[in-house]
Amino acid sequence: MNMKIALIAAEFEENLAMRYLWSAVEKRGHEVLFIRFNGPEEMEEAAMALAGSGASLAAYSMVFTSRALEFVRLAERAWSLGFRGYSVAGGHFATLYAEELLDQTKALHAVGCGEGEGLLVQLAEHLEDPSKVQGLVWRDAQGTIHRNGQPLPQEDLESIFPPVHRRPFDAFLGIPAANVIGSRGCLHSCSFCSISTWHRHCGGPRLRLRSPASIADEMASLYRDGVRIFNFHDDNFFLPFRADSLQRFQSLDREWKARGIRDIAFAVKARPDEIDEELVDCLLGMGLFRVFLGIEGGTETTLTQLGRGQRLADNERALEILGGRHLQTCFNLLLLNPDSTLEDFRANVAFLARHPEHPMNFCRTEIYAGTPLEARLQRQGRLLGDLWGLDYVMADPKVERVYEALRHILQGRSRGIQCLNHQAMLVDFELQLLERFHGGQESLRTAAQNFIRRLNGDTAQRLLRIAEMAESGQVAEDVWMERCEWQVLEALDAEAGFSAEAADLTRRIRALANPEVRNMSFRMRLSWAAAILVASTTLFGQSHTATPPKTPEPLQQDSELETFRREIGQKLAGSDAVKTFMSSGQPTFVLKVDLNKRGLIQSAQVLAQPVMILPAETDAAQTRRVPHLDLAARPNLAGCTLLIAFHQDEFISESLAGRMDVTLRPLETMICEVVAASPRDGVSIKKPNKPH
Repeated sequence: MNMKIALIAAEFEENLAMRYLWSAVEKRGHEVLFIRFNGPEEMEEAAMALAGSGASLAAYSMVFTSRALEFVRLAERAWSLGFRGYSVAGGHFATLYAEELLDQTKALHAVGCGEGEGLLVQLAEHLEDPSKVQGLVWRDAQGTIHRNGQPLPQEDLESIFPPVHRRPFDAFLGIPAANVIGSRGCLHSCSFCSISTWHRHCGGPRLRLRSPASIADEMASLYRDGVRIFNFHDDNFFLPFRADSLQRFQSLDREWKARGIRDIAFAVKARPDEIDEELVDCLLGMGLFRVFLGIEGGTETTLTQLGRGQRLADNERALEILGGRHLQTCFNLLLLNPDSTLEDFRANVAFLARHPEHPMNFCRTEIYAGTPLEARLQRQGRLLGDLWGLDYVMADPKVERVYEALRHILQGRSRGIQCLNHQAMLVDFELQLLERFHGGQESLRTAAQNFIRRLNGDTAQRLLRIAEMAESGQVAEDVWMERCEWQVLEALDAEAGFSAEAADLTRRIRALANPEVRNMSFRMRLSWAAAILVASTTLFGQSHTATPPKTPEPLQQDSELETFRREIGQKLAGSDAVKTFMSSGQPTFVLKVDLNKRGLIQSAQVLAQPVMILPAETDAAQTRRVPHLDLAARPNLAGCTLLIAFHQDEFISESLAGRMDVTLRPLETMICEVVAASPRDGVSIKKPNKPH
């Protein structure tokens, strides 16, 4: 019996996991409704869409621990609105917490463990008797939870239908882009990684490959539709043995050429110990332009603790090979883990300082279900939290203070899609594409390289300063917080300048790539850049991700800001002004303005919609007549972030659009009132006396 099936998932970038499911059930004659759920602000819309869909089956993608509870709340909200279909969850988190998840919420009926194409097709055929679905964990009418054996791994990748790719395609510099996978599985056993844990749980071969011909067929279809940028999401694009990798790459090259695929750019992920000069040169000739390199640790101690199976010399050599070929090479560094020492932290920072030319990001090692690291901390009695979020305290109290300082002082550089380090990655990413497809400009390349070097050098200095603060002996908590607070203020000032520089470099890159933009006035470029951002989205933040950062959300996903955003949305959701703007069909954007500790504008960034963040007390016509926004009369907003709504066709200050780093008092020519103000990134700012 054919039915309607709803797929609910995040889709910042093209979500291949759900789009493979889409293809599998659609080929069996079922109708698919895809419901995007990128954050809690979309909860009500997604729940209403599901409740009114008439779907008999709803499949939720629960991959990341950090968002699992949001998906549970969505399922519960859809149920309260009247959805009565069968609800199943899948993905890494759901698979590894199947029984616990079903025990926590009645809005989910089952969890599909392992790869979902065959499982979802079986479930659609046996909704009345889920006991027949291999790999399903489900609850019966009496509340008893059953597990139907181990998942059935999809060993033959050739038999899987190609995914239903997103249309219109994502695009960079106006060039269509698509995601592709050529393999499934991971051969490695990093102690912190849920990917390898999940594949082991699924059973079957640890690595399965698609044939080069199959990959080329899918790419050729996309190529005929205009795609020229391909992002490979393989966890093991390189094979364990160099000769096997070379043979596979050469076969891919032949298959591409046989199908007329040429003049493309593609990105891959790689481990440092897999990088080889001949292999890289082969891929360069095929169109490689970007490598997300799995550095993870900058010391032998860190690499051993993380179970990476690589040496520090591998990291150094890989960066030398890739950097010498002008490839966009970026990486993530796990600066801290449960057993870090200050000595190891300093050595990791020194590694960053030795390689300032590469865009990078840093974070703490997080704990995921089923990993060896989780098991070890559990045995030691050091594991904190619950299934919705696991945590730990560093073994060394001084290192714990380093982590707390990092969270407050440098979160603007490393946390969230729009963080400063991701802005730097985007600059380098689009510069590489510009040079590949349009030709470069030496002065622009030099400016971008200098920007990345100075940003990384500044970051390394601030990280070392944090280590010195923590190493200076026991100090009272209030003194420690005062020191951190001063560092926050200094970091915010520096970040504002770097962010403005990143915005200017991005504007210059896009202007060279698009002839229309070269003819635009300054006042229109900011709006044009916003439109590009709206069309370019991704999920970034996991150390395994290989796609560059794209559209920032209107607010960070910090719990305090989520509450603030929800309150604003509830206040304005039913206003006449919102309805007027939405019905007008005119593009409405939100400008995010950061004020420094003196209350002066130090940076501005155009964010995407929603249009619901608008003045509640005025209609559209009145809003257009607001002559200016006088921030000089609002000194209480020092250290805050303002959100200002405006129309694309309205006048924007030439200096604001062109440089975005100038002080404007008052901000003349802005055509809407301040509609919201919040502490920047959840940090409460006050100006302390500088500690000695």
